[in-house]
Order: sequence, then C-alpha cells, then structure tokens
Amino acid sequence: LLGRKQVNTYHLSLMLVQACENSNAQRKLLQRAETAGIAMYDNAFNPLLSSLQLEGRLDELAAVVSKMRTRGMEQDKYTQNVLERSDEKISRMRTQKLKGLLEKSLHAEAWSLFNGLLGRKQVNTYHLSLMLVQACENSNA
Repeated sequence: LLGRKQVNTYHLSLMLVQACENSNAQRKLLQRAETAGIAMYDNAFNPLLSSLQLEGRLDELAAVVSKMRTRGMEQDKYTQNVLERSDEKISRMRTQKLKGLLEKSLHAEAWSLFNGLLGRKQVNTYHLSLMLVQACENSNA
C-alpha cells in the first residue's frame, strides 16, 4: 500500500501503534511514508510522541514537536493529551509496558526499555521491582 501511495493517516497511525515496537521503528516508518510522498498530518506523529515519552526520550520528543511547528502543524486535542500527561500517568504506562513485554517473554525488549529509562534517569521503584521480580527471575540478564 505504501509503495502504491494508497496509505492514509489512519493506516499509518495503525501501523505506528501496532507494528512498530519502539520509537526507532516508528521513525523509520514515518521516514518511509514521507519518502513515498504520503501526506503527513499532526495525528501521524502522535504515536511517535507517545513512544518517545514512554521511553523517556524527552529531548527527542521536544525536537519532534518543534519539527511539527516548523511544518505549520497545529497540535490537536490528541497531541495535547499526549503532551499533557502527568509524570504519574507516564510512570504507570512504563510499568504496564514493561509488564506486558515480560508477560510475552520478550525479556530482551523489556531490558532494552528498562536500561534506556535507567540511562535517562526515568526509572522508579516500581520499574526496578518489576524487573527484579519478573525479569531477573526468568532470564540470565
């Protein structure tokens, strides 16, 4: 569909959420869509913004928001909802993501997320406890 330029923003958003495991994969898909000439609207960037936030990549999130503004994109209510999330909500989302990865036995992905959060000083006691109990117990990390 992408090659035939039959992708719309809804299709792109669906793939960004369901098929891309992290912000790096989302960036690659967005780049492919732009290269293919797919019209990019602000809502296409919401999954990337959410992933960057979840991964604790706040500088990169700010850069994407700046890029959106440069392109004249207005922040719709969905973008605002992402950007206005409380630290507590983001922390719960991180815990849920880590737990989901571990429940699916995706330990390498869980460790990658955790280590990234740790390096960006975004880990809290819930994340640490979860990894100690579920990841260390079930893998040789």
